[in-house]
Amino acid sequence: MTLHAWSYDTEKRTMRIRLSLDEVPGNTNNHLFRYVYKARPDSEKEVMVLYERNDQYVLELKDVPRDFDQLAVRIYGVDESQSIDTLTPEEQENSLLTSLYADRRTIEQANHSSSDETTFTRQFVEDGLAHTERQLEKAQQSVKAQRQQIKRLDRDKEELEDELPYLSLDEQVEQENEIFDLSRKRDELTLELEKLEQSVQALEEKHDKLRVRLRELSI
Repeated sequence: MTLHAWSYDTEKRTMRIRLSLDEVPGNTNNHLFRYVYKARPDSEKEVMVLYERNDQYVLELKDVPRDFDQLAVRIYGVDESQSIDTLTPEEQENSLLTSLYADRRTIEQANHSSSDETTFTRQFVEDGLAHTERQLEKAQQSVKAQRQQIKRLDRDKEELEDELPYLSLDEQVEQENEIFDLSRKRDELTLELEKLEQSVQALEEKHDKLRVRLRELSI
């Protein structure tokens, strides 16, 4: 699960949560959301789902008092034929996937003026774009570091090869073993570099698609 944003509108007394849930292959359960206050953990309240697409959600909690102190949002996985209210306490506990906790002092203040689907979609795309940019920067740095390491190995190998004519036979054997080890290490790094470069290419393609998608949503 990825928590994108959690905010509270003091005027409307609404709380909004943007999150993405990891897709589980073969999982046919529906996600169901409830929340409770710390003072009353057994009294669950309903959560409105303002947006749902590809396991991305925007949730809204209504009539949240300004002095709510602490609360928890519970995420259940239930079968389509089930109702959370008809489950036994044990079944309810077994269907609980995770809980999110909020403290009044740490929640961002915001104005919940917009509720249209395009706005929510754009926010998720912007988050995806920022995340991809961070991944891309990290991958590019790894590629650069890997190339520098290969250059150092080439330089060390060349120095050892240049010294060979001036060494005794025993020293030459030992130095040739070192050269062989450097060559083997270089081959390993080259394979790793190829994988890193493929990752960079995939991230660049993903980045381009997200930028195009963001432009489309902004028209």
